[in-house]
Amino acid sequence: MDKFFYLLSEGYRSLWRAKLSTFSSITTIGVTLSFVGFGAMATSNLARLANESRSDYTMEVFFTQLTTDSEAQKIMNEIISMDRVREGILITKQEAAEIFQKEFGENIYDLLDDNPLPTSCVIKLEESGLEPTEMEPVAKAIEAMDRVEKVSYPAEAITLIENYFQGMLSVVALISMAILMGTTVLVSNTIRLTIF
Repeated sequence: MDKFFYLLSEGYRSLWRAKLSTFSSITTIGVTLSFVGFGAMATSNLARLANESRSDYTMEVFFTQLTTDSEAQKIMNEIISMDRVREGILITKQEAAEIFQKEFGENIYDLLDDNPLPTSCVIKLEESGLEPTEMEPVAKAIEAMDRVEKVSYPAEAITLIENYFQGMLSVVALISMAILMGTTVLVSNTIRLTIF
């Protein structure tokens, strides 16, 4: 027990003798932990933003002109049962005409005798862990289905978002590692100087 108190008192005496180096070591460690904490917070926020943008990943599936609404509904149900697909919203020819009128302020029936807009559906994909490369096989599988004319999705925009996200994560990780390594060197040198 006496040995413990002796070591404790010697430790306090050493700290008192090397006040400046002790203070600088503690300050350096505190600042480093703050920077690493900010880095972790930035990474967490980036991950949250990426997941929010992933929840908006959609594909629009256009059916052939001769496809009826009930046939389109059946095909959409098949698509929804596929891996990586979360949900689907059917847009009938009539609903497409209403959307056209809202967006362009023109009634399609005033411009043309018949509604040329195809029946379509909007497919929402799973956001968790979805890579841009995983979207292409889903799109090709849907495009290969009977009565599907075209599958449209913003592949370039999605790739750009994912690349920016990965780049930002790499930058934050590199900065955090550099700060930790710098702090380790600084504190170990300060301790060495204090001892000698």
